[in-house]
Amino acid sequence: MVDLVDMAGDGLPMVVWSSLCGPEAARALGIRHALRDKGGFTWRNACIAEWDGAVAGMLMCWPLPLEPRPLEGLSPLVHAIQSLENLARGRVLINAVAVRPEFRRKGIGWMLVQTVTDRAALIVGDGNAAARALYERLGFVEIARMPAAGDGTWTPPHRYWCLMVRG
Repeated sequence: MVDLVDMAGDGLPMVVWSSLCGPEAARALGIRHALRDKGGFTWRNACIAEWDGAVAGMLMCWPLPLEPRPLEGLSPLVHAIQSLENLARGRVLINAVAVRPEFRRKGIGWMLVQTVTDRAALIVGDGNAAARALYERLGFVEIARMPAAGDGTWTPPHRYWCLMVRG
């Protein structure tokens, strides 16, 4: 689950976890968070897809609060993402969708996203054409975008983070 979330986040989750505990312990921190029973990033909010007994992909989602989360003190790496989440208050946030490369183009991503309510939101990089096309086929439309920021530890693979909603 941790590896799939990191894949969905273009490596940003591991960078954030590294900033909290150092690179040697980052994956272990992600696993501890995934094993929690409460919070957004937890196994309880994940849907795992299997193909012939192998983990093929994952979707993680949870309801966003009605009140915006504070932006003060956030790392520049996640400031735009949180700002976009704040625009989707009250929706179900699809935080991560990832399908392992060897299982792509089999309908797994489509199936995973279809499990989520119509009042859904997600954030995707503007350069991720395959994901954006899938989300558009599933009825998502872009309503906002913000520049993706990097720092000395991570360079975003996209120019913008795009908020897409359905319903």
